[in-house]
Amino acid sequence: MKIVSQEPWNYTLYEIDGSLVLSVLCGSVGLFELNIPLTESESDNVKDDTDALKSMVNEIRNKPDFYSARSIKIEKSLNP
Repeated sequence: MKIVSQEPWNYTLYEIDGSLVLSVLCGSVGLFELNIPLTESESDNVKDDTDALKSMVNEIRNKPDFYSARSIKIEKSLNP
């Protein structure tokens, strides 16, 4: 697992086994993460375009119920 892009307390874009996974911090009183494996089209859109990435982060955060079915669990190691 490699971090491609990150904005602490907002999102992390991971590359896992050659695919991109966007992890977005959601919620207000209770915080939770949605880890969304990106489609090829979504990956192409966000890979080199920070505005498109931030737009997708906001879309996920504003509609977590819409994206929750796509969310996966990812194991994060405490050792870098």
